[in-house]
Amino acid sequence: VTVVGINTSTQAVYRADFSFTYSRVGSATATAVGAVATALNVRTSLTAGTWGGASIALSTNSVIVQVQGLAATNIDWKCSFNRIQCV
Repeated sequence: VTVVGINTSTQAVYRADFSFTYSRVGSATATAVGAVATALNVRTSLTAGTWGGASIALSTNSVIVQVQGLAATNIDWKCSFNRIQCV
């Protein structure tokens, strides 16, 4: 998962890449396989290091991407998924 946030007034950019694996077998709840998802290759420009932030959480069978912005500021967030495999 790649998360990119752009401050629409200053053009400051926050970007983080995540690599993780979750598995769900049968009717069981999904669980993390290996390490928990953490932000990798975090890159920022201008002041984005002071407001940017992203995390991945698992809730039942949903993968939740949470982002952190800046109060009273428009941040244009984009999230892309590099690969989803269902077996």
